Amino acid sequence: MFHFPIPPRPPILPAPPTCAWLDGAFTPQEIDRINVLAQAMPAKRVGVGQDLHVDPLVNRSTARWLIPSEQTHWIYAKLTAAIANLNALHFRYEITGLDEELYYVTYDGGDEGHYDWHADSHHDAGFTRKLSVTVQMSDPAGYDGGELELNSGGRPESMPKNKGRILLFPSYTVHRVRPVTRGVRSALVSWIVGPPFR
Repeated sequence: MFHFPIPPRPPILPAPPTCAWLDGAFTPQEIDRINVLAQAMPAKRVGVGQDLHVDPLVNRSTARWLIPSEQTHWIYAKLTAAIANLNALHFRYEITGLDEELYYVTYDGGDEGHYDWHADSHHDAGFTRKLSVTVQMSDPAGYDGGELELNSGGRPESMPKNKGRILLFPSYTVHRVRPVTRGVRSALVSWIVGPPFR
């Protein structure tokens, strides 16, 4: 009897989620401490594009950087531990670290602070941005608008605004921050890199 074998079926992994999140990695007191540290840093208007030009139609926000130091090491340690756990549970990407210092961004309602649709994808020196992380630093009662929206399937999806919530999503996901119409929204953001996807 003729029998030609069929090779074993390769494992079929589920599609990664639009976004993974974690509450409680930082205490409310730690969030307030980070806000104080960041707001003591000099602010710079955020630019866009390869040349980082200022374009208020695309992005109206200011940024401050929390560079690694004795003062900030604990922030990096807690955040990277949370990222490692969320990635292991939800994405399982091969990742190695952050590609920039922690970036504290502020959207001011007096300026209709916002960031239009964009993706964070970036390739440099053999590394690929794979994940973007946002930590919600503002009390949602203190501002209106400012929703972080992800669009991974043709329909925008608003992310929760819980203060202190860590949001992790693939860097190729198109997303935006809607205009803040009252108050101020701040977030701590960074990007996680690893070897190119294959």
